[in-house]
This record gives sequence, structure tokens and C-alpha cells, in this order.
Amino acid sequence: MTREDVDVIVALCCARLGFVSGARGERGRDGRPGAPGLPGERGQRGFSGADGLPGVKGDKGDPGANGLPGADGLPGVKGDKGDKGDPGTNGLPGVKGDPGPLWPDVFVVSPGATSPFYASIQAAINAAVSGGERTEADPALVLILPGDYTEDVFLRKHVALLGLDRLNQFSTIIRGQVSCELTLEGGVREKTFATVAGLCIFPPSGKTAGIYFTGANSQKLILTDVAIEGSVPALLADNTFTVGTGTSQVLLTDSRLRSTALLSPALVVKSGSVEASRTDIWNRPPVGVSSSPNSIKIGPSLAQSQSATVALSDCNIEGNIQIDSSLSTSVTAGAIGLSLLRCTQFILNVTATPIRFVLVTPNATAGVTTLGVVLSAFRATAWTSGTAMIFGNPGGAIPVVNRLNSFLADTGVTGATLTGGSAVNTVMGAV
Repeated sequence: MTREDVDVIVALCCARLGFVSGARGERGRDGRPGAPGLPGERGQRGFSGADGLPGVKGDKGDPGANGLPGADGLPGVKGDKGDKGDPGTNGLPGVKGDPGPLWPDVFVVSPGATSPFYASIQAAINAAVSGGERTEADPALVLILPGDYTEDVFLRKHVALLGLDRLNQFSTIIRGQVSCELTLEGGVREKTFATVAGLCIFPPSGKTAGIYFTGANSQKLILTDVAIEGSVPALLADNTFTVGTGTSQVLLTDSRLRSTALLSPALVVKSGSVEASRTDIWNRPPVGVSSSPNSIKIGPSLAQSQSATVALSDCNIEGNIQIDSSLSTSVTAGAIGLSLLRCTQFILNVTATPIRFVLVTPNATAGVTTLGVVLSAFRATAWTSGTAMIFGNPGGAIPVVNRLNSFLADTGVTGATLTGGSAVNTVMGAV
């Protein structure tokens, strides 16, 4: 670089910084300063200085207020369907649940009914067994609507008859005989049974009974809210139970057996067992008759060893009771018997030709015919003081278990004797 170049650069810098002024004017003669000279020309712009170092970063300021939310964006384009996944593994089979409740098939009977209902009880029973005998696991129900049904009815096992009557309503009536002779199931009585409830049975004269419990197979008949009334026995039990296990049995609850004929006891038991609770057993004498007829008769009508027993609790009896074991070949104690627990018995009686509450003819073996009378009340229209209420003759001794019974005659006599003849009073001891 030459000296001239340096002088030019210095001049430029001075002009940039204002160090160079215009030409100095002439000095006045009088020593006063002359007029200012014209300004000199502006020098050329100097080069830019180098960038300074960056300043120190200041402290962080407070955050600004939140801005307003942006508008929702448009939905995106639906993506392509993904590939089908692989099938899952099969689950383990569930545990089998308990069986649901067992509901029987129902067959509805109504007078004059048409299909799918039945106009007769027997038609409904026949329909119930059209596919074969019912079993304990497959029962049927015949529902009988109120009305009169003039027909004989033959019961089948596990086919229950259900009317809508309660005792004494007489709105659902069978005018005929109901027969019970069932097909044995499982070789035992407990699986061979029929049920009748909520019905009235009026057997016509000439029939064997209102309910005829017969046959040789061991069986059971259950009666509830059943009223039977007619001139023949209301219930006749002579099933011999020679096939199968178990003594054939009739169970009655809240029922009534009534005879309207002097010579027809309301209840006749030739073989088998009849057990009744809260049941009326009546044979009321007609006007003009001075003594009660038989209301209950117990004992076989031919030589046989089968038992024949009646057990009554909370029952009302009108008429006397006859027990005849003379044709029984049994030697088993208690094979022929009567039990009264909390029962009442009334008889129409005259002292001139008296009758007994219970008259017994035993067989030759002592103890085969047995009675039990507990917590029961006996009433007669008239009585001779000291006369036996239960009398047995001839044959073997008849034990009569006795405890806490009472007696009264309408004439005021209270002094009766429980047993006489071959009937022997056996007092129960206090416990």
C-alpha cells in the first residue's frame, strides 16, 4: 500500500467522523474572523465495524395468557379394514347345572269342553297315559273345573286329580265310583300312588263304594279336601298288597266320609291301612231310629292274614265302630287294630237296648286285635252307669291302650267303664 493510499483512507475516516471541515476562509484584515466557508463535501461512507459480542441472556419472562382453543379439525379419512385375526382357541365345556323343577303335564276338564280340553275326567286320565303309564319322574295332573261329572273314574298312578273345592263346597262333583287299582312301580308302595284333592263324590246306589281301593299290588292313595256321601260305603279298602313291598295305605286329610244308609258303614277296611287326620266319619241315623248304625267296620271278610288297621287323629265320628277279626288268620300282634288320638265320638243310644262305642270280635290269638284310645272324648244320648264303652267277646284278649279320655251321657251319667269282656284296659303310664 502506498502513502497516497494511506492518506486517502485517513481522509475518509476523518470525514466520516466529522473531523474534516470545509476550507478555511480568509482572515479578515482587521483581525476579525471572516465569513464561514461553505461546507465541504460529505465524504464516502466508511466500512461497517465488526459485529459486537452477543449480550448476556436475560431472565425468563412470565408466561403469557393461554390462547383460545383451536377449532376442531376435520375427521381424518377412514383407514383401510385390517386383516381378519386368527380364531381363538375353543373354551372348556361348562359344568352341567342342576335339573330344573319338575312340572307335570296338565290336562284340563270342564263340562261340555272341546279340544284341547276334556269334557270328562276319565277322558283326561286316558289322555295322560296315552303314551304309557306315568312314573314318579314323569307325573301328570288332571285339573277339574267346577261342574257335575256323571261317570265312573279309574285312577292311574302318578296322575293326580285336582278339583277346586274345599270341604262342603260341593261345586265339583263326581256322580259315580272312583276305583283305585294301580300298576306296581319299582316293586314298592312308595312309588305306586295316586292323589285326589278338592272333589265331592256322590256314588249312586248299586255301586261298591264311593272310593273302591282294591287290587293285589302294594299301593297308596292320598285324599285331601274330599267329601264322599251316599248310600254305599264312602271308602272301601280291600287291597291285599300281596305283590310288592309295603302295606297298602289310604291317607286322608281334611275330608268327610258319610253314609246315608243304616247298613252301610261310611268306612270299611277289610285289608290294608287307613290313616285319617281332621276327617269326619259319619253315619247318622234317620228320624225315628233310636240307636246309631255302624260308621266304621274293620276286619277281613274272608280268611286271610293281611293286616287291617285304622288310625284316626283329630277326627269326628258319629256312629259306633265294629271290629271283627274272626276271619283273620294272622298271629301278628296289632294286625287288626284301631287307634283314636284326640278324637270325638257320638252315638245315639237307649238304655233298654244299649249299643257300645266299639264292639270287637277278636280271632283266637291274644293281642292280634289291639286298640288305642288317647285324649279322646265320648258322648252318648243315654247310658247305664258302669257299662263298658269298648266291649270284646269271645276269642283272645284285646289290649286297649288308654290315657286321658273322657265320657258324658246327655242324661248326666259320667260313670262309664272303658273296657269289658275280652277287651282289657291297659293304662298308659305317665312319663
